[in-house]
Amino acid sequence: MRRVLGFVLVGLGVALLTLGVAVKYWAYPRIAQVGAVYPTQKDVDAKTQPPAGTVVSSGSAEVFIAVGDNPVGPQVVDVVSTRTVQGDPKAAKGGHVYWETRVDTSVPDKSAEPINRTVEGLCFDNVTGEQQSDCFKKPYYQTGPDASSRTNPDRKGVYLKFPFGTRPTSYQFWDSASGAAYQARYVATEKIQGLTVYKFEQKIPDVSLGQQQVPGALFGGAPDSTAATADIRYANVRTLWVEPETGAIIKGQEQQDRRLVANGVTVPMLVGTLAYSEQTVKTNVEVQSANASSLHMLRVTLPAWGSVIGFLMAMGGVALVFLSGTGRRRAGRPDDSGPDSVDLRGVPAAADDVR
Repeated sequence: MRRVLGFVLVGLGVALLTLGVAVKYWAYPRIAQVGAVYPTQKDVDAKTQPPAGTVVSSGSAEVFIAVGDNPVGPQVVDVVSTRTVQGDPKAAKGGHVYWETRVDTSVPDKSAEPINRTVEGLCFDNVTGEQQSDCFKKPYYQTGPDASSRTNPDRKGVYLKFPFGTRPTSYQFWDSASGAAYQARYVATEKIQGLTVYKFEQKIPDVSLGQQQVPGALFGGAPDSTAATADIRYANVRTLWVEPETGAIIKGQEQQDRRLVANGVTVPMLVGTLAYSEQTVKTNVEVQSANASSLHMLRVTLPAWGSVIGFLMAMGGVALVFLSGTGRRRAGRPDDSGPDSVDLRGVPAAADDVR
């Protein structure tokens, strides 16, 4: 019986060892991928606030305000920025997915219409998050509602998410405003509402975004002066808090410095700090905590426990088989409990042997 039990334990141990390897190297890579369909129906049915695929940022900033064609000038106001993301599965190709995203920046107290809008299409690797260019639809960048303003920049680095299994190192992160990727440097490991995150910081140096015709009166000219050609200057300090297992951005913050410069005069376009709203962060923590736990279980917990328990069961089974074999060999030997020879010194001799 012990021999049979030993073989059973060996078989189960080997099965657990195999299962641990299969989970880590077969199941995990197939699950740790971004889907071409986003948000999924499951995401939508969860009815989170904000809805799946939506990120809301807010803050106070000095903003250049215009009422119709009449420029009012810079004012300190509350600003809301809303990003929506929608996957386009028909444009996906192989391991690369295609998402489109729109960002509307508005000043709710002044107007219901956004003061700025950008629309983008991006192709990226569904595991590393690195941007690519070989989807069935070209990546693009558009300012305003008019599609004629679209350009096709050579997008590099990560953007909407970091890789699965993000490491505490530096990554190239795309900045759409300047059309270039800059280093996002790991600076700390922190916790947000109990969730472990990596904190990254990206500094974008002062660059020119082009030129714009603006009222000359804003730059030292007379009220009826002709329009001035202003240089649009831009700098930013972007901070990102990333959940490392999923690569999801839990919280983001931008210290934007966007200005108009003409005739030696600087006028703020948007100067201030915008950060993910508390509700956006709360929802991100709730959703990504569950996702991170599932991925960690597949990548670490199940393979580790499967290997340990499988090894112990296999070794225990081998020991039982060995001990069972030893017992069988002993049981097969002749009975050796009696003497090997008889001492005849005390036994009387037969009568015919008497001399």
